[in-house]
Amino acid sequence: EPINFSKTKHIVEVGAGTGVFTKKILKKMGKNCRLTVVEINKEFCDELKKIKDKRMTLIEGDAQHLSKNISFADVVVSGLPLAGFSKKDRHTILSEIQKTTKQYIQFHYSTLTEKDIKQYFQIENKKNVLLNVPPAIVYSCKRK
Repeated sequence: EPINFSKTKHIVEVGAGTGVFTKKILKKMGKNCRLTVVEINKEFCDELKKIKDKRMTLIEGDAQHLSKNISFADVVVSGLPLAGFSKKDRHTILSEIQKTTKQYIQFHYSTLTEKDIKQYFQIENKKNVLLNVPPAIVYSCKRK
């Protein structure tokens, strides 16, 4: 478990989609922890609004402007498909995450953007989750 839920006070999730990880994070969070979810897709936001938990705040917005909405988070969890963004947008997102947190966890399905991640973060652990469909890679990182 890359997140120390007993000490974490603020988690930010970007690219939450329909909330699969959101719900898992909420189950593991302490009662005094806050979860801020940033999602740009309106349909996904409509799904996320169905999650009723007073510890969660939903921001309908773009991860490229993360630091305008979030001053600090203990950890940022990302499900963003980084390989699907232009190089410029990918670097903007990674820079925004770096400004916001010291710990970054990226769920991904490709190693294509690993070099980009390494420009902003030190990868402490890279775990292949073969039981996920499709198989996923989980990067646990610390800010450089």
